[in-house]
Amino acid sequence: MVPGVIKRWFGAGAGKAMGSYTTGIMGGAALAAATAAGLARAGAWPFSLAIWCVPAGVALACWVVCPDADQTGKA
Repeated sequence: MVPGVIKRWFGAGAGKAMGSYTTGIMGGAALAAATAAGLARAGAWPFSLAIWCVPAGVALACWVVCPDADQTGKA
């Protein structure tokens, strides 16, 4: 779904945008893996999993708020 949106929104710059998207996904996964044990020791393991709901919620809010190109008449 996201690669299609990137191709539509970025056109000729889709390669750079796709690289940034992929880097963001991999960076987020690495950060989550690197901090999971420390967060589990600081709180409890449910806390170390639940804390990652915050960035996911922010991403969901951004996804919902951003208008689709078809809705803005730019298509």
